[in-house]
Amino acid sequence: MATQIPIRNNLFRALLRLRRCGSGARPVALWDDRVYNRASNVCIWLGEGDDEGRSDKAMGFVADIMDFAVLERYARDKRQAEKWYALSELMRDRWFSRRWVVQEIALARDATVHCGGSVVHWSDFSDAVALLVSNQENIRSLFEPSEWREGHNTLGDVESFGAAILLEATSNLFLRNADGNVKRPVKTVEALVTSLTTFDASDPRDLIYSVVAIASDTSHHLWDTRPNPASPFELTADYKQSDISVYKTFTEFCVLTSKSLDIICRPWAMPRRVFGRKGRYMPSWIPMLSASEFGAPEETYSGRKNGDGLVGPAGSPIYRASGSRRDIADADTSDVKFLSGKEDDVLLAKGVLLGRISQVSQRTTGGVILRESLRMGGWRGTEAGGHSVPDPVWRTLVADRGRDGRMAPPWYQRACLRCLEVADRFNNGDLNIGELLQGNSQMLRECLVRVRDVTWNRRFFLAWGEGANYEKEYGLCPPGANVGDLICILFGCSVPVVLGQMSDGYVTLVGEAYVHGKMDGEAIEGLGENGALNVEEFRIR
Repeated sequence: MATQIPIRNNLFRALLRLRRCGSGARPVALWDDRVYNRASNVCIWLGEGDDEGRSDKAMGFVADIMDFAVLERYARDKRQAEKWYALSELMRDRWFSRRWVVQEIALARDATVHCGGSVVHWSDFSDAVALLVSNQENIRSLFEPSEWREGHNTLGDVESFGAAILLEATSNLFLRNADGNVKRPVKTVEALVTSLTTFDASDPRDLIYSVVAIASDTSHHLWDTRPNPASPFELTADYKQSDISVYKTFTEFCVLTSKSLDIICRPWAMPRRVFGRKGRYMPSWIPMLSASEFGAPEETYSGRKNGDGLVGPAGSPIYRASGSRRDIADADTSDVKFLSGKEDDVLLAKGVLLGRISQVSQRTTGGVILRESLRMGGWRGTEAGGHSVPDPVWRTLVADRGRDGRMAPPWYQRACLRCLEVADRFNNGDLNIGELLQGNSQMLRECLVRVRDVTWNRRFFLAWGEGANYEKEYGLCPPGANVGDLICILFGCSVPVVLGQMSDGYVTLVGEAYVHGKMDGEAIEGLGENGALNVEEFRIR
């Protein structure tokens, strides 16, 4: 006897589009064990087309730009602006924002994208997305302000759209054999969870559980029958655990497997759900997605919210502030311990105190860096004889790195000088990055984009050491930092952090910081010499 199962309208529409009709039509197998890995084809259903026909236009455009000759012509043709816009809108589809789709598309042997009656192969669609992202600067110029309300900013930050992030995340997720079959995952669970920040999950625990089966350090039993002695303990899905318990277990797992504390500086978590009684507080060392570059998943398409993370991607730190104490020791002698209480969880971490914040600027918003922020670092302006930009200023503006994460090229100093000269002449010393980006100099643009991405929504600070370490520190701190907060380097953490003091002797993690001259182990080299810096234990709640 057939069983009726109620379904929602979107699934009903998808089944109508996917079914085979007519004489001789074969049944469509829609489900099987390990369906995505074994299916001959995975169908991606984006829904019915919109009433304006924009989605149909985008799907047809995908096939057009597969011809490179056509692509190059269309990237310069203002008449094609509407089609590029249609493609960018399709990239925002809600399907690309679901956390579980990463596993679905990554395991697929073959896939097709369906929108209404239009169908394109996944490889063509993903190539179209990559081509738009790589050619976005040229394509932006097609949108004339006289015809498009947002002008050159009409497309938005396409590299942050769900389709673009999905493509990047799944391109090198598995090691495959010559036939294209998956052999094993190559990325850790920490790398996956902290890089998929634009993907949402209805259950906060699925931020982690949705990728456990495709991570190299949590799915060993699925791909290899041999034991995995390298893992200190297993991380498995357990929906009996509360959100906060799952978050804490994940954080501890990452610290033990990577021997690094960097996970506490990478925004990845969603606010906890509260059912009934109040329960425990969310520890400050579990950073929220709202602090990521483009905010929480639902905020992604409304533009940048914060500066680029200083800590870098999992496994590839950009800095080494803790120097020789970069790796956390084994559990018995560890510089890090996790404690659980009735109402809160505490992270015990050893490190050094660089100083206390004595002055903090306003937040850098809208791409405008105020004159006062630059003065804090020693810039006195061109009228005061400023013929070169002091190292603390220009290196802090770019966090002493280029866009590729390598050491900042020396010519950045000259580029910063030119920008500050313009700021002094036309903006009373305020550096308006957005205005300067409209210029024609490609070199200035490269430097300015780096400055913008580093300083966005951050504050500049001055801090002074105490006792024998009476030294001034200048740098960048999170928007929540205040006068009196501590600037510290925690052992096992590749960047300095800001800690807020509490009245009961505990501290809270405010976030990561850039401290000029202290990003590559300089503070750790002279540890304990002449009483300058001593090891302290911080109780982070």
